[in-house]
Amino acid sequence: METLDEATGKPEGSRPRKSRRLIPLTTLRHVRYEMAVVYRQMDRGKLENSDGTKRVFALRQIADVITLAEIESRIRRLEAGRPELLEAPRDDSDDDGDEIQAAQLANQAAA
Repeated sequence: METLDEATGKPEGSRPRKSRRLIPLTTLRHVRYEMAVVYRQMDRGKLENSDGTKRVFALRQIADVITLAEIESRIRRLEAGRPELLEAPRDDSDDDGDEIQAAQLANQAAA
């Protein structure tokens, strides 16, 4: 027979479940998604605005570091004389990518 916790009504020793999976904050897409999650939590009243603002500020700092790391990597490739490596990896889940690629192809065909 299990003993129930009076405060929660759940079996003692059970751990609370996390409400959502943690995503890695390794791309700008991940950071943007996390910012949206924080915004929605504030909008629904599940997160204090002051806490949400602090989290978004920290996420913005992470986004800046990701951006600067990509710029640094591209500069290194340029300095190494390998401009063919400058093309950023394509994120297939990005809807804007097809439009950008089509514009690049049109520019190449016009040249």
